[in-house]
Amino acid sequence: MVLELPKGIQIIELPHAMRFKGDAASIERLESELRIIQHSSFEQKYTLGSITLIVSDELPYALRKGTYQMPRDAWNVLASKFMEVAMSLEDSPFDFNDCGYLYPPLEFDLGVELVVKPNPH
Repeated sequence: MVLELPKGIQIIELPHAMRFKGDAASIERLESELRIIQHSSFEQKYTLGSITLIVSDELPYALRKGTYQMPRDAWNVLASKFMEVAMSLEDSPFDFNDCGYLYPPLEFDLGVELVVKPNPH
């Protein structure tokens, strides 16, 4: 199943994480796409840009870079944290391991970074 990567969102590959980068409105649209996952059956796979998202109770290591597998509830928490970043209620950049929801944490983190547009003078 394909999720829509909102216009204005960039996927940045870092040494320790993949990070979505965009303005608040784009991150809010991304959060809406991620919410779709909470209603999925186990083993359901999604693609979002170059990233593969999988619903599973297992948190396997040795997944290929850019592939993430977590329980439905974890995807829901991730979406909530991304929305908090968009609303400036959470630090930016934010990586999912920062909230401590998963144990063990993701081997290769997944995060978001808010880009604030400068105010015109």
